[in-house]
Amino acid sequence: MDLALAIKYGDEAAFEQVYQQFRRKGYYYFLRKTNSAEDAKDLLQTTFLRLWQYRHIINPDFSIDNQLFYIARTVLIDHIRKANRQEEISLTVHAGLQRKEEENFQAMEFDVRRRVEVILGTMPELRSKVFRLHKIEGYSYKEIAQLLEISEKSVDNHLSKALRKLREDLSLPLFLILLFFK
Repeated sequence: MDLALAIKYGDEAAFEQVYQQFRRKGYYYFLRKTNSAEDAKDLLQTTFLRLWQYRHIINPDFSIDNQLFYIARTVLIDHIRKANRQEEISLTVHAGLQRKEEENFQAMEFDVRRRVEVILGTMPELRSKVFRLHKIEGYSYKEIAQLLEISEKSVDNHLSKALRKLREDLSLPLFLILLFFK
C-alpha cells in the first residue's frame, strides 16, 4: 500500500516508516533555515505531529515527501511569524490556514496534556511521580532514584509502565505523546 494512503487510514507503522525515512532530511532543512538545532528539532516534531493530526486530508495522488515538504514549509512560516511578531512583520502566504492549524494544534496540545493528567491521576502515586519528575521536570533516572529512595531499575520500570498506560489510553503513537513532554 502507498505510504500516503496508509497514513491517511491511520497506519502507525507507515507513519513510523515515513518518520524514520524523512526525519534527517527534515531536520537539516529546518537547521539550514533557522541556524538552531533546538528550533530544527521542534519544527521537525511539529511537522510530523501535523502530518498525523491532518492525516485524513492527505491526498494519495501526491507523494508523501511533497506533502511533508508543504507541511514543513507551513511550520517554518509559522515559526518565522512568531519570531518576528515583535517587529510586526506579517507574512500573508496561507494566513487563514496557518491560523486555523495553530489553533487546532494548541487545542490538541491542551487536550492531550489534560488527558495525560487524568490518566496520571489513575496510576499509583509513585508511578505518576516518576513520570512527572522525568518527563515534565527533566530529572534523570539517577536523580529520581535518589530523591524517591528507589533503584534506577525501579524508576525505569515505573516509567515504562506509565508510558505503556498512556499509549493505550490515549490511542496515540508513543512518540507523539512524548512530543508534549520534551
